[in-house]
Amino acid sequence: MPSTISDHHILPPLARPRWPHLAYVGLAAGVAGATWLVQSGSPLHFRRFLGAADPIAAMVLVGLLGLVLLSALHARGWFAIFEVENLRSLGFIGWLATALASAAVLLDLAIAFPADMNVPLPAALLFYPAIGFLVEVMFHLLPLTLLLFLLTKFSPALGTDRSIGISILLVSLLEPAYQAFAMASSGRFPPWAVACVGVLVLAVNFFQLLLFKRYDFFSMFAFRLAYYLVWHVAWGSVRLHLLF
Repeated sequence: MPSTISDHHILPPLARPRWPHLAYVGLAAGVAGATWLVQSGSPLHFRRFLGAADPIAAMVLVGLLGLVLLSALHARGWFAIFEVENLRSLGFIGWLATALASAAVLLDLAIAFPADMNVPLPAALLFYPAIGFLVEVMFHLLPLTLLLFLLTKFSPALGTDRSIGISILLVSLLEPAYQAFAMASSGRFPPWAVACVGVLVLAVNFFQLLLFKRYDFFSMFAFRLAYYLVWHVAWGSVRLHLLF
């Protein structure tokens, strides 16, 4: 996306092109540090998601992959990495994430998800930003970039805007399909519960990708952080006393 007037006031000319990338590198470094701290204190937390893979190495590789993917999207003007003026949207993003996380809480009250679903405090404060970053790269950036390059290369008649819209719709289905399949395979939940979770996670992913297109990657990630803060951290520490 082209530089904005506010960017010109904030950064000198030589720094402007590098600013979004440096912001992302800082975020990825923070995520790697959080992963190291969690792994040092509680090495089993990441095993559920990463298996036997080393979490720190995996997060570094994911961070590098995300940098390549975001650079490609940013260079073509399809999506932005970070724009300072979009920080004004954090209030709206937090409200939207809280609304959807509250719907997840209501589902939990009706379904009662497993007691060991959440990582406990204080590790949760570092674990969920790290795992959320991984999810953004693997479930959003990677498939979105691949789809966009395929559509623009092999179906140029669609045009850029339509290709982006199709890609957003398809990519938003990945995480809900994964979670619904995992729930259905466990045999612990009725079909209506699987369907409700699928619809909710679809809404989360769809709104995230819209925020990515409307604002930037940091806005999309901020939504997941706010959602996790309500759902996994705040509610996660309360639900054990209420439901079990």
